[in-house]
Amino acid sequence: MKFLTTILLLIAPILAFGQGERDIDLDRKIKALEVRNQKLLNELSSVKKSNKKLEDAVSGMTDKLQAEITKSQELQAQNERAMNLALDEFAKKFEKQNETVKGVQDTLDERFNNQLIYFVLALIAVVIVAITVTRSSTQKALKQNTANWNDFQTHLLKK
Repeated sequence: MKFLTTILLLIAPILAFGQGERDIDLDRKIKALEVRNQKLLNELSSVKKSNKKLEDAVSGMTDKLQAEITKSQELQAQNERAMNLALDEFAKKFEKQNETVKGVQDTLDERFNNQLIYFVLALIAVVIVAITVTRSSTQKALKQNTANWNDFQTHLLKK
């Protein structure tokens, strides 16, 4: 009896918690949830694949963009070097032109100074000649007037 009671006590909880009649509505809901779960898993897998493709595309675009940026920077550096060379050449030509202009200016200043000296010398010569001519004509006139005065006095005294 103890043995039967022990077996009964062991089997009773198992039978008490065992499934009875299945609820058909509950089975349909479970199946619908399983189908929905499977669809969601498939969709998640599809989204993961799309995400991976997009990541690869973005990575490729990033690499291309980085290559274009590098290429652009190299081109900009070349342009800057060319611009610097052109500016250096321009500075050299500008300095050379300034030296040429300075040389021309110095030559013109020297010529102007020479012309000014010649003009002053010519003016002094004209003044000296004028003074000499005036003095000589004054002396000639004075001699002539003195001679005329003497002739007049002799003429008056003779009478």
